[in-house]
Amino acid sequence: MPTLVRQATRAVRVWSRPARLRLGRERVPRLTMLTLLILGVGATGFILAESTGDAVPSPVDALWWAIVTMTTVGYGDIVPKTVPGRLIGAVMMLSGMTFLSVLTATIASVLVTAQMRKERGLEPVALRGHVVVCGWNSNADTLLKGLVEQYGQDPPPIVLVNTLGEEEINETLFQYRGFDVHYVRGDFTSEVVLRRANVGAAGAAIVLADARTPGSDERTVLATLAIKTLSPEIRVCAEVLDAANVPHLRRANADDVVVAGEYNAYLLSGAAAASGFPSVARELLTLEGKHRLSQAPIPSSFVGRTFREVAEYFRQARGAIVIGLTARERDLRVDDVLGHDYSWVDSFIRETFGEAGRESVATALEKVRVQINPSDDQRIQEGDYAILIG
Repeated sequence: MPTLVRQATRAVRVWSRPARLRLGRERVPRLTMLTLLILGVGATGFILAESTGDAVPSPVDALWWAIVTMTTVGYGDIVPKTVPGRLIGAVMMLSGMTFLSVLTATIASVLVTAQMRKERGLEPVALRGHVVVCGWNSNADTLLKGLVEQYGQDPPPIVLVNTLGEEEINETLFQYRGFDVHYVRGDFTSEVVLRRANVGAAGAAIVLADARTPGSDERTVLATLAIKTLSPEIRVCAEVLDAANVPHLRRANADDVVVAGEYNAYLLSGAAAASGFPSVARELLTLEGKHRLSQAPIPSSFVGRTFREVAEYFRQARGAIVIGLTARERDLRVDDVLGHDYSWVDSFIRETFGEAGRESVATALEKVRVQINPSDDQRIQEGDYAILIG
């Protein structure tokens, strides 16, 4: 029985936090309207009580007197001279001490509660074009440094979605206090939590694998499905522990998949065959290296020109070596196949795809086209990016 009582008490406390915040927010407009009503009634009563003979207070003076009296400032520039006016003034002072105190305390409580919920990751974020990082592992700190490095001078906001302890997440937020980093607490496979992270307006999402969590790859697949459901156009980069789960992530429409440790065997075998091979990879693939792999947009003036010209441009402009090209390929859509003049069969196909909620005839397994070391005569297409070392 005591255990049941503790659980019920804990549930009430958890419910009461957002409930108190919601009730506080609802009270602010009501208290504001009541305060304004008292000001209006007091100013009107002041005009009626102080209107003697030709001396009639103006509405502006009456409202000024009501505000000064209700806030207990008391400048003394306008004072009631009649007994009814003084009685109204006394009521205004007493009501001001009551209602303004309650209104101020309520606003302060709402702001403090909202800030506390934000620090605990319980408040929804209102961002656009941000990067959502789901999960946490030993490489997450390096990932955050990489995001800041890859995006250059103007990195997008970053939203962390995980269930880290309060001390650990506060330390991370303090470490990146110079950047726009936010925190949402909760299970990243839950659509409710992802909505709080505003995934629908995000530019990219990264799902990390954690070997310490049972069923990590299954959670990664579920998270990818949930993210793509909320925002089909978002770019999702997922990490898995077992390469056998890569097809599942492809079917979940993950844009890029990285298998943890998949390059270790290649680096070790290269180190056995040639000394220094891992050092070359470390130079190119880590933040500490002076020369790193990166990609850069190709100026539109080079569309239709050769790869040789692009390579020469980047060598002179940035001192970089271009080793390849990459571009995102567009899926084949129903309209591309059917065109505009179509028969009843074409109409049936279009309606069938529409009912299924699909616009694509098929989704390519690889949505990114990569060409390493293309020929010098390769023509640059619109949307191509250059893969650089430098």
